[in-house]
Amino acid sequence: MKKMILLFSVLMFYSCVCNNEEVGIQMVDIDNKEYLKNTSEKVTFIDQDGNTFIADFEAVNYYTQKDDIGPESCEYITYEYGKRKFIISKYQGEFNIDYSNFYLSIHNYVASNYLFLKESTIGKIDVLTEDTEVAGFSFNNVIVFENRDKKDIWDIEKMIYSKENGVEFILFRNGNWYKRN
Repeated sequence: MKKMILLFSVLMFYSCVCNNEEVGIQMVDIDNKEYLKNTSEKVTFIDQDGNTFIADFEAVNYYTQKDDIGPESCEYITYEYGKRKFIISKYQGEFNIDYSNFYLSIHNYVASNYLFLKESTIGKIDVLTEDTEVAGFSFNNVIVFENRDKKDIWDIEKMIYSKENGVEFILFRNGNWYKRN
C-alpha cells in the first residue's frame, strides 16, 4: 500500500510540473529602435524668453520580459521594451517603446504628462512622420507626441521629435515653449 501511495505521489508530482513553452516573441522593430539613441547626450534648449539650459538624455536601455499567457498556463510570450530617461529644465521624463507603442511620460512633481503618438499602435514609426508648424516654427520629417489625457494636472500640450535629433520642441499648455538650440 505504501508503494502504491508513493507511486501515486510521484505521478501526481510530475504531472503537475509544467514545461514552459515560448509561444510568441514580440520584439521592438529594428527600424523603430533608431528613434532612441544608444548614447547619453547633453543638448542645449532655449525658451520663449531667450533663456538657455542644458537637457540630459541617458542612453536607451532595452529589456526582455516573459509573460504567462494565463494564470494556469505553461505557455509564455517574450516581450522586448526600451526606456530612455531624460531631464529638461525642471522636468524629468522617460521615453518608452515596445513592439506596438512609443510614448513618453514627463513630470515636474506637480504636473504629470503622458504624451502619445496620433496612432495608438505602431508598425513602423517612419510612416508616422510629418511636416508641421508649431508656435511659428516649422519642422520637417518629425513625429508629434500629444497629450490626450487631460483629466488631471497637466501642462505639456505636445512634443515634436525627430529620428535624427530626438526632442526638437516642447509646447506647454500656456503657450510657452522649449526649442532645441
